[in-house]
Amino acid sequence: MKAPAKHKGGARTGRPAPVRYVAFLRAINVAGHATVTMRNLSATFAKAGCEDVRTVIASGNVLFTLAETDPAPVLRRVGQGLRRLFGEEPVVMYRTLDEIRRMAAASP
Repeated sequence: MKAPAKHKGGARTGRPAPVRYVAFLRAINVAGHATVTMRNLSATFAKAGCEDVRTVIASGNVLFTLAETDPAPVLRRVGQGLRRLFGEEPVVMYRTLDEIRRMAAASP
């Protein structure tokens, strides 16, 4: 008999399942303004406590996972890291992957 798959969270463990997020950073790597490498951007998110961090080309879009039920403390640390990286905190919009899917499905 095959052993059940291990899960990081959810109904089997009693812990909430990790949530996948997308961060949209506004006005970075545009015409020499707020220039950053994706490696440094990824490292900033990882250092703040984000997991499975991935960037999308040099767009400033970052995908990451959080296991915490309250993302606010991690997102505050991300903001602090971005402030150190850029000298100011850029405008960032966060959405869950599920929210992105619902928006895409509702799009005419």
